[in-house]
Amino acid sequence: MSEVHSPSIGSNTDPSLNPSSPYYIHPSEGPNSFNITHVLTGPNYASWSRAIRMALISKNKMGFLTGAIIEPPIFRSFTYHLGTLQYINHVLAS
Repeated sequence: MSEVHSPSIGSNTDPSLNPSSPYYIHPSEGPNSFNITHVLTGPNYASWSRAIRMALISKNKMGFLTGAIIEPPIFRSFTYHLGTLQYINHVLAS
C-alpha cells in the first residue's frame, strides 16, 4: 500500500515548486515525456500496464491514479485551479 501524500493543512507553500513533491513538473516534462511504445490491444495488457506503472512511478506520479495523493489546500483556489492544476492534469492524461 502506498503512503498518502498530504501537505500541511493551512500551508501556503506551493508544492508544485518543490522538486521532491509529486505535484512538481520538471521543465523537461510534458505530454510527450512518457515514452511508452506499447499500444494497449487487450492481449498485451500485462506488459502495457507494467510499462505505464513504471513510467508513472519513475516520475513520482503514480499516487494520482491510486488516490494516494490528495489535492493540497493551495490548489483549491480558483486562480490556481485554472492554471497549474489543469496543466498537471493534461500532462497526466496525455
